[in-house]
Amino acid sequence: MVFAPGYDSDPEAYTTLLESWAAAGFLVAAPDFPGSADDLPGAPVETDITEQALDVSFVVSSLLTGSEGPVDPGRIAVAGHSDGGDTVAVLALDPGYRDPRIRAYVSLAGQLPAGVDDPFGSSTATGDFLVMVGSDDQYGEAPLSRTVFDLATMPKALVVITGGDHLGPFEGSSPLGDAVRAAIVRFLDLTLGGPVPVDGDRMTSVLDPPVGSDFWTVTTG
Repeated sequence: MVFAPGYDSDPEAYTTLLESWAAAGFLVAAPDFPGSADDLPGAPVETDITEQALDVSFVVSSLLTGSEGPVDPGRIAVAGHSDGGDTVAVLALDPGYRDPRIRAYVSLAGQLPAGVDDPFGSSTATGDFLVMVGSDDQYGEAPLSRTVFDLATMPKALVVITGGDHLGPFEGSSPLGDAVRAAIVRFLDLTLGGPVPVDGDRMTSVLDPPVGSDFWTVTTG
């Protein structure tokens, strides 16, 4: 799993989320991006989303050829939050940035950034796509994340977390946060080679709300 942090942030801001994936058995790489990190020299910028997509592919290559493994080349996932979620959307939807090694995409409170190629959704990307966003995202990401979901052509699911804000549902210490992180792990397990449900509807099975349907609305495609 390669994780893309949000704008003016760094991997340490996502410790609970990243540790939940590591505890589930995934090797997690969470790089600082040169342009958008808050702990590197220079003021963060939001104009390098496409460069970040290339950085993610570079990290995948580095992991596959490095000493951190063993890394299974058939079980590669990417995830990101906010501008990091935009980065994932570029990898999933823009044919110019398609990386055929990626099997699972997770965009958390992301949107389509400006400056990427049309037609979106024509990248013929393999794998499955999970889009999650809070209904009360203070930056207005809920409808923008829906656009990302609508344009994706691979097996996909959208989770709108009732009452959720921009970061809390993913990183917060609460029953809801625990449920959101558990749903992401279940998505990764099934997408990256776990058992497929008897009815074959993998995406619906992934997103059975573990804490009750009042917490989120699920759409699959």
